[in-house]
Amino acid sequence: MDGLRESLNRAEKRLVEAGPVTHSLDVEEVRKLTRTALEGTAQIVKASRRVKQDVRRRKIAFSVVVVVIAVIIALLVLKRRRIKRAEQ
Repeated sequence: MDGLRESLNRAEKRLVEAGPVTHSLDVEEVRKLTRTALEGTAQIVKASRRVKQDVRRRKIAFSVVVVVIAVIIALLVLKRRRIKRAEQ
């Protein structure tokens, strides 16, 4: 997480640096600064997509586990009722 924050800070710094350089009309320098900023933000976007996918997978897995536990509980309740009926 710190690496992403660092990348975001670097990208923001490059964009801030590009502001005054635009007044000098040095197109190559502006391209260089904005390119590095865009590359940094692209890495952040990729990382955030991976995190979102991971969270989505975890939610699905959690839902499956909850359903399985509910089924097990229901089966245990049914078994208990059968045992009680058999004892009577």
